Amino acid sequence: MVSEPNELIWKSWDEAWAQSRHLETMRSQYLGFFFTVLLAAAFFAIKEGAKGGWLSSTALLLPVFLAIGVELLAAALLAFVRRIGEVLVYYTRVVVAIRDDQLVDVGPDRPSWAEPWPLSNTIGPRWRLRSTQGASQLVLEASIVATTAALLALAIRVTTLKSASTALIVFCIVAAVMGAVIAALMLPSGDSPRAA
Repeated sequence: MVSEPNELIWKSWDEAWAQSRHLETMRSQYLGFFFTVLLAAAFFAIKEGAKGGWLSSTALLLPVFLAIGVELLAAALLAFVRRIGEVLVYYTRVVVAIRDDQLVDVGPDRPSWAEPWPLSNTIGPRWRLRSTQGASQLVLEASIVATTAALLALAIRVTTLKSASTALIVFCIVAAVMGAVIAALMLPSGDSPRAA
């Protein structure tokens, strides 16, 4: 038999459930914004590249600025998404604890939806592909790696151009180093939050 929850438990349940939905909506809005910016940057880069704009040394400034801008945005959004994951873990624990508390006396008649969530679903590399939180983080991390690689490629490209000024070469190398530092700071260290 399910015990009768008191008003405080119901309020806690409602708040945890509402906050979980709100955080998941925020996470998808962040990703939607990121993809909008990414598509706009890609469209702009393709348009300029089609005109032959990337052949001159000074024209390489634009893709460097685009790459570093996208990488900074991805890093900021990754920090936000990771924090959302941490908070979601807390609210998920509240919801599960209340659910388990209310179903403690059900016994063998416990419905299948009330079974505990297997721990294997929240740890390991498969978690990153099977959960919304993990996939969101993976997309942003992959973007950071891709933009870092683009910055390194642009730095190498500018050093091979005979018409490149020393200032431009230094700028591209500094941008590539900055991208590598951002990637080193933002890529996972194995302590990513586990949330559905």
